[in-house]
Parts: sequence; C-alpha cells; structure tokens
Amino acid sequence: MDSDTKAFVKSSTLVNSDWHKTPEGENFFRKFFSSSSTGRKLYGVLERPAVFDGIEEVTYKILFIGKTGAGKSWAVSQLAGLPNSQAVCDTFGIEVTDVYWPVKIWDKVILFKLQCWDAGDSSLKKYNHIMEACQDKVDMKAFVFSYADAATFSELPGYINTFCSKDLAQAASIVIGTRHSSNGGNQVTAREVEAFKSTYGIDVQSLNQQLASPHSPQLSGEKTLENMQDLFNVMNSVCEILWIRDQQYILNSSITV
Repeated sequence: MDSDTKAFVKSSTLVNSDWHKTPEGENFFRKFFSSSSTGRKLYGVLERPAVFDGIEEVTYKILFIGKTGAGKSWAVSQLAGLPNSQAVCDTFGIEVTDVYWPVKIWDKVILFKLQCWDAGDSSLKKYNHIMEACQDKVDMKAFVFSYADAATFSELPGYINTFCSKDLAQAASIVIGTRHSSNGGNQVTAREVEAFKSTYGIDVQSLNQQLASPHSPQLSGEKTLENMQDLFNVMNSVCEILWIRDQQYILNSSITV
C-alpha cells in the first residue's frame, strides 16, 4: 500500500476527549440542542450555532464512501443527530448535511463545520459528474462498513485503492464501522478490524447499533453521556485528524518555501 494511504493518522492526542464533561464543555454543547424539542438543533444554509464571539470556525468537506448497505446515510444521520431509518437503500444522487461540532484543542475552542457528502454507490459509479463533484476539494474520505454485513468490510480495500489516487492525496482518511453490536453477533470481528488498522494505518471508529440520539439539552446526566460516547469518539477523531492534516500541510509548506 502506498504511503498516501497511510497519511494523516493520529500521532498524538490534541483534542481534549473529555472536554464535554467539564462545565465549559457542557455550556458549549447545550447550544447545539433544542430546549423545546427532543433533538439536536438543525441549521439552514445561512444559519450557524449561536456560539460565543471570537470562536474560530473551520469548514471541511467529508465524502462518505462504501458499498450499498454499509450505512453511509445512517452514519451521517447519527453524526448530525437526525432521525434515521433502518431500511437499507441506495442514496439517489448527492445529499449534503452540515454538522457543527465544537472541540477543545490544547487551550483553544474550535468550531468545526463538517459538510458531509453522501452519494449512492451506484450513482458514483454511473455518473462521472457526481463523482467529480464529490471528489472536488474534498478534505476527508470516510470509508464506511457495517458490522452486520461482512461483505461491506471485505470490499473496503477496493474502495481505498480507488479513492486514494494522487488527485486525492491531500485528503485525510478515516474508517467508520456502523451498526456495531455490544451484545455480540457482529459479522466483522475485533481481530479483523485490528488487522485492517495495522495494514492500512487508518483510524477505525465504530457507531453502536443502539446508539441513542442525544435527545436532551442537558449533557450532565451520566446516562446521556454514556449513550453518546460513540458519537463523541467519532466526531473528536474526525476533527483531530483534519486538524493534524492541516498542521502537517502548513509545516511542509514552510519547509519548502
């Protein structure tokens, strides 16, 4: 496997993974939940969270890639806090969902705006203009597989080889496993996942099948935090990998000047 495939793996922990449990973190995350409903706040094209003045905002484009049935749309729904269906069907065309997520890197709070691009596998293969639109200025490739479908995992190497061309060399990578069962019954084993990570050097994160949507504006409850831990793990990893990629790019640019 070429070196580009193994680029941008987390080499250190920059994001404070427990920040959401602190009073400061809880105060920030309350702004992303609706006090009058049971879900996350949704934002239109011209809207943004009402965060404190002076908070730096960075925007990234993430392309979700995987076999039909891997759970790409399900994963995006979980990350965005949107209602989702368990039905397996191929997305027609392109769907773009904006997800806002605050993280604390060292002593600074950064607001990440993640533009999640979800295109059906058949649409990507059939229509060149859809493939071109999805790959244009993409910052991260999120390869998706389902723990409930071994075929979606076994076909990941093919997708990685296809989408890790020189044109996408600057894009970071992450793998997201969907519908993980804590009670057993997974068709993809932990040993297989560890072997994959060792071979490809790409971080793998999992979303539990029973992952509860964060339906409460109060984040201090132990039960709510426990149910959301998979979500925090995935989102913090995505943000950290993107941040490291940019720092490496800035460092490399300064060396070559």
